[in-house]
Amino acid sequence: MRRALLALTALLAVACKGKDVTAPLVQSTLVVQLEVISCSVEGTFDVELFVDHVSRGTTSMNVTTSSKFVTSPGSHLLGARAINGRWSWAATTVQVPQGGSYTAQLACR
Repeated sequence: MRRALLALTALLAVACKGKDVTAPLVQSTLVVQLEVISCSVEGTFDVELFVDHVSRGTTSMNVTTSSKFVTSPGSHLLGARAINGRWSWAATTVQVPQGGSYTAQLACR
């Protein structure tokens, strides 16, 4: 019995050797909002948001709203454009902390 248990333990050790043990995925949040001072007179308008050059959809925004995206931690490119053509925001690199959130403000200038 003892030999069988020892053999089974050895087999399990060999079978598991080389297998990567991965940590659970830690999600982070990217929050996008309009800057209060420069955008307060603009009212509500539709904005298409891009994360890493991929459209994440269009949302109606004003200075009291925000859009949140679950993303991986690290560097991401954030860009946006107003659907009415009045405003566009070039892609900018932002750092999203692991397990935390980063808030980006879009200025209307």
